[in-house]
Amino acid sequence: MDEERLQAYLSLIQMLLICPSGKEEILNSHQDLVDGGLVQMMQQVAEWLAQEGNKDNGGFFN
Repeated sequence: MDEERLQAYLSLIQMLLICPSGKEEILNSHQDLVDGGLVQMMQQVAEWLAQEGNKDNGGFFN
């Protein structure tokens, strides 16, 4: 997986985390990123947030 794709996944995850509603619209508009790689990246982000003990984005994207 290349760096550009990783950054695209992280950007999409950030949009999903900060979006109060309409997550389906975000996913529908980024269908090219909805794949196994996104799932893996979401798992990594979730693990990192859990380790940090944060319920929100924990500064992950700041």
